[in-house]
Amino acid sequence: MFLPRRTIRSCLKQKVGLPQLSWRLGLWILLFVLIIIPSLYTIDLNLHVSLKPWIHRQPSVSVDSLTSSCFQSPYTIKQLQSPPITPGIPLKNSDECLGFASSIGDSSLLSASTQRDNVWFHTYWIPSNDNMEDHRLGIMLRSFAATHSQGSLMIWVQDGHENALLHSNTWRQAKQHMKGRLEHNIWTTIIDRNNKRKHISDQEDTRSEKMDYIGLLILQQYGGVWFHPSIVFLRSWAPLLGTREWMIQQDCQATHSGQEAALGSQANNHQQTVMHFFANSSILCQLVETMEVSLFGKSSSSSSSSSSTGLVYKDVYHRLMKAKIRPWLILPWCFMNAAGGCTANNLDLFNKPTLGIPTLPPVFALQYNVRQWVDDPDTLLGLLDLSHQAILGW
Repeated sequence: MFLPRRTIRSCLKQKVGLPQLSWRLGLWILLFVLIIIPSLYTIDLNLHVSLKPWIHRQPSVSVDSLTSSCFQSPYTIKQLQSPPITPGIPLKNSDECLGFASSIGDSSLLSASTQRDNVWFHTYWIPSNDNMEDHRLGIMLRSFAATHSQGSLMIWVQDGHENALLHSNTWRQAKQHMKGRLEHNIWTTIIDRNNKRKHISDQEDTRSEKMDYIGLLILQQYGGVWFHPSIVFLRSWAPLLGTREWMIQQDCQATHSGQEAALGSQANNHQQTVMHFFANSSILCQLVETMEVSLFGKSSSSSSSSSSTGLVYKDVYHRLMKAKIRPWLILPWCFMNAAGGCTANNLDLFNKPTLGIPTLPPVFALQYNVRQWVDDPDTLLGLLDLSHQAILGW
């Protein structure tokens, strides 16, 4: 922002001092901030002003434990009451979020009407440049088999990678021990049905936008859970697989209104959205159509992404609410990404515990970044895999 020449000349003729010139310059900058910026940007400020604690002390209330006699006996959820899997408020602190996660028990607390046995878990497999894809596949498969007595896994590949998967020693071993609960399929057959193969046929492209779109197409036909292959299961997901569809937050900044940071933001390209939907879901149909407009344009002639997956999810979420349709649930971030919270402890799978496997919080899974891969049996990831091998015997 520059001062007009006339103003500068007048200041020089009148020999205006530096303080007065600075005051006028500041006035122009202030006018620019108050007039120009609000006309270009939408400013949303949510401020909360309160007195410092040393000025105004609030009455002390104990929050460390429950002192009421109501919870002295073992607290259980009645058989006819389906346990909630989403909190009533956003959870930013790890102790609150992990406490809520621990309140979700195993599938024995679910009523018969909400139990679903044969749920398909879908993920994908792509050969990598470091030749460690077979090892990573084994870690994921063993973690699933060790924590899930029910449910089946479907590994999706491109047609050019099918033989590599079927000749993998890890695949053959897992197929033998999982006894019909492990299958594979080719995702290009799903893409062909939607006439989008030519737009996303790059075999090395695993961006969140592309893989989320493929996941939506797969769930639209088969239903179940779509997850990233770098996930390590820590407990059964049966309590989450009731009668509601959901996505999992990627960090604690997300809200139930579909904030972009929650669902596949561009800042977390190594993380695709973990989600659960039913086959032929109306909500899923809307998500697919909106994603196609974002990825390919209205004419389906462009392969460039016009917006992130997070913006797509946010747009559909709000449109559903305006149409008086209940959207999908947003599960708390700590159910899976316990290391991604605002105040969470570091649960990096590549850390090396000094005293074996530490006591892990009651999260359902952890995820690692493939770009930071460390092949070391002494890491938390390696120790967890050894424990799963001991449980399974393979």
